[in-house]
Amino acid sequence: MSRSDLVPWARGPFELIRHANGHLQEAGDTDRRIALIGFDNAIEVCIDVFIKLHPKLHGGVELCRDEVERATRSYHTKIEWLDKYVEVNNLDIGFSIEEIVWYHSLRNELYHSGNGMIPEMHVLEGVRAAAVEVFNALFKKDITAILGGELPKHARPPEKLLFQAQNEEMEFLRIFIEFERTLEKSLKAISQRTELRSRGVRQMWNEYRTLVKTPPEWNVAVEKILTVRNNITHGNYVRIESYELENAFVDLFSLIEALSESLNATEKSKSIV
Repeated sequence: MSRSDLVPWARGPFELIRHANGHLQEAGDTDRRIALIGFDNAIEVCIDVFIKLHPKLHGGVELCRDEVERATRSYHTKIEWLDKYVEVNNLDIGFSIEEIVWYHSLRNELYHSGNGMIPEMHVLEGVRAAAVEVFNALFKKDITAILGGELPKHARPPEKLLFQAQNEEMEFLRIFIEFERTLEKSLKAISQRTELRSRGVRQMWNEYRTLVKTPPEWNVAVEKILTVRNNITHGNYVRIESYELENAFVDLFSLIEALSESLNATEKSKSIV
């Protein structure tokens, strides 16, 4: 597939991704900064362009004028729309809404603080993958080949996930992403299916609790965690009380520990057999 195979309205977002990808391949310090800003911008533009299309041009997705205006009001309203679009349409996705918001916070820190931060390669690979997957999900075209295929993967530092957060909300998302990955690993370990498609945390948790018969208090904790997560990713920080955030942190750490212990036990039993 080439650029000419893309529908006209998808070419603008694609060019933003390709421009950022070019800087990523150069991999100099300045190029890394430009790449992070470029991929983050491309994600937002993909959503913005898609929302404003005529329904006949995006698979019949119906959005009235008020919905379009509300969805395109800010970065977070666009992410909220994307989050709901993925869930409602039960899409197979290769990106995490939480990571997209996380990358955006890093981009803002880089763009506004001028502190000389140089994004690590594994972060840039993550935001590139997110930009490509958002494009693929909305415009139904896989542009990986046009960009030159997948990049070599750089190992994520074992002692940390992404960067240390600059505020409590972003730190919550950092830990939430760890919970999401641990849950996905746990589900794959106990599921009878050889392949599991990507999906949201709620969907994964509902399947996991059915298979494992989790304690009722775990289910209550996950619902509270998801409420906090939604408020953060959708930009509703003012709706989160400090005690709610603190309790959500405690619940996240407890669930990650419990899932990890269960995963280790499952893998150990498999190795014995």
